[in-house]
Amino acid sequence: MFRSRLISSIILLIAFLSAFLLKGYFGLLVFLVIGTILSILCVRELSSALKNIGYCSFANVTEIFAAIVFIGIILTEISSINFNVVLLVGGMFGIYCWIKVLLSKNNKESLIMAITSSSVFILTVIPLNCLTLIYMKGYFESYVGVNLVLLLILVTKFGDIGAYSVGTLMSKRDSGNHKIVPSISPKKSWEGTIGGAIISII
Repeated sequence: MFRSRLISSIILLIAFLSAFLLKGYFGLLVFLVIGTILSILCVRELSSALKNIGYCSFANVTEIFAAIVFIGIILTEISSINFNVVLLVGGMFGIYCWIKVLLSKNNKESLIMAITSSSVFILTVIPLNCLTLIYMKGYFESYVGVNLVLLLILVTKFGDIGAYSVGTLMSKRDSGNHKIVPSISPKKSWEGTIGGAIISII
């Protein structure tokens, strides 16, 4: 488990570092590709989780709109076009969902799918693209936004590795770990949480 998590973390770090250490248009292109893939994967992951508990959605279309928002923000930022991509594309997505409901033979099922899709869109697209806006801050000049997002990723990943490492090591004691909420996440412990926080701060 630790080995697979470490390998995946290294691969992710290499991919992200490419987008952060390479400057100019090439670095932006790498970020564009990675961000588009991640936008689709995040929507797919949440849609899949909701489907497993009985809430279906317009998953494929939601993925497309999520990618359009991300790409649109990048393009408007580098061309200095002043309009809100999230509101524009989000509005178009909302219209699409309601048209699907109106044209459906089973309005109740379609309404649930529309609400689920909208929830997935709001819960993934808006937070992720706040990071995109931060990343683009000062691009081609100071690259301050790039450095801020890079810091966030490094702190998060090292915190994750630190929490897992400390939690695993402390669980080998005779007394074991002090679980946080065993009914929700049986392996999460206070020891791991504190260890991850300390390593994140370092």
